[in-house]
Amino acid sequence: MPVLTLRYRLHHVLDAIDRIRRRMAGVTFEAYQGDGDLQWMIERGVLIISEAIRHIPPERADRNPEIPWHQIKAIGNKLRHEYQWIDAYLMWTIATKHVQELRPVIVEMLAEIQAP
Repeated sequence: MPVLTLRYRLHHVLDAIDRIRRRMAGVTFEAYQGDGDLQWMIERGVLIISEAIRHIPPERADRNPEIPWHQIKAIGNKLRHEYQWIDAYLMWTIATKHVQELRPVIVEMLAEIQAP
């Protein structure tokens, strides 16, 4: 299996964020709570983000202390091991607010990596 570079992992994060943003545009909490397929999709996207974030070097993540890196990593463990206890409101908040805040940081990291 090929080793994924940081650039590819950041692209995975960006793709997951964009999918979540598109699917959650205008979705109320009540609508989210009543749509099990949507909940599953959001959980999958957040899981991908969480796993890919684990590969950002600490010295790079430290440049953006406003991002809750530890919590992003921790939600992945919760989704993998305690999926039956996932709080719908927490996931809705992540999908409608927190991924919006993460996106510009990921875009900036990609720009730095791709710069000549």
